[in-house]
Amino acid sequence: MQKSIRSGPCFKAFGNMGIIIGTVFLMLYLITNAKAAGTTLKIDKEDSAERDTALSEMIRSQLAKHKYGLYYPLSVSRFYQSTGFKLAFVAPETVKTHAGEAMMFLDCVIQYGLNPSDYHSKILTYERLNKLVKLGSNEGIREKAFFDMMLTDAMITLINNLHYGKLNPYHSTNGIDLGIAPNNVSGSVLQYAMAQKDFMSAVELAQPKSAAYVNLQKHMRLLTGVYDLDCYDTPDSTIRKMAINMERLRWITHDSTTYIDVNLAASNLTFHSKGSTYKININVSAPAIPTAALKTVITSFTITGNKPNHPNGFLFRLSNYTNPYIYGTTGSQSFQAPGQRFTGGNIELAQPDKLAQFLSANDGSLYRLAILLKTLKKKQVKTFNLKKGTEIVIAYLTCEMIDGALITYNDVYNLDPLLELRLYGIKNQFTQIRDANN
Repeated sequence: MQKSIRSGPCFKAFGNMGIIIGTVFLMLYLITNAKAAGTTLKIDKEDSAERDTALSEMIRSQLAKHKYGLYYPLSVSRFYQSTGFKLAFVAPETVKTHAGEAMMFLDCVIQYGLNPSDYHSKILTYERLNKLVKLGSNEGIREKAFFDMMLTDAMITLINNLHYGKLNPYHSTNGIDLGIAPNNVSGSVLQYAMAQKDFMSAVELAQPKSAAYVNLQKHMRLLTGVYDLDCYDTPDSTIRKMAINMERLRWITHDSTTYIDVNLAASNLTFHSKGSTYKININVSAPAIPTAALKTVITSFTITGNKPNHPNGFLFRLSNYTNPYIYGTTGSQSFQAPGQRFTGGNIELAQPDKLAQFLSANDGSLYRLAILLKTLKKKQVKTFNLKKGTEIVIAYLTCEMIDGALITYNDVYNLDPLLELRLYGIKNQFTQIRDANN
């Protein structure tokens, strides 16, 4: 029975103790799979044009034959076109390739909140790789081309999943494969990684750079790596919650260094500007009509003056959207316990005057601040159109790292179970691994 590539130790530990523990386990594991993990290939001095042509034609043939078995067939084809249809991972003329490191990375996808079964785990086994690297340069061309193609597809899929997420609602798999999604990175990242000594670190560059993601991912590594090996009892539910929120964070991109984040689950809104943040409380819509998650721009705001039900009120408008809108009243008493009072599909904001001032400052119209405050005192109705607007991302994150601790929020819209199911299936892969070890 073949051993899956999912059976090795899966961690890149942080800290001296983690490195020591990780090194010991990794050395034992690599000794067992020395030729595969190190991927030292047989040197064959024969380098004939005839063999290269046969290999190139075989790769083309395998791409055409198995295109429906690949997750990103167009991306894989573009990758091989850029390399002249040469083998990337099991090239017989190369003493050392990154095949072993790629396999080890696929071993460790749990650390990134991903599912090992999404990366051809039944095909990409160490036993299969060991057999291939023992063959001479002219032997097993078909098998080498097939394995190389599947490993390339697995790595391109991994890079895309690290960068965009597996279930990105804004960028489909087809769109990414066609190359029409923004910041298409898979081919360039893989080519770059193949030229680096530290293959895994190069692939990791595809991940989001936000502090929220980085902190959550570091904690996930500890829970699924060092802590797990040290027999810390981490509930599966905690790991799954972190994984689905890492997925959501991959969907979020910011086009500016000055922007606004809204976390519906945490009932807060945060300004980001020049490395500083300012957070205020919000109320969101009821579960029956959940507030939508989206990315847009605040284009204007209105001081509602003495209008009924909006004394000293503010109304913030989003580009191309009539709903949700953001509103608030200065001096409101509804935020003693944020998140406890529901709105009718929109976002109610504490300290709306702070948001108005932030928007005015970001728009480069500082003089408007004085006008704004004067208008507010006179209780007049006035609309301020923003010249460039301010980016706003409304998201739904049910956990985050704050000061080194994992904080969880109420899944008010009950969205976690569905996302967990779509990522891992009915029985979660973390549970399967633990059951197998018992």
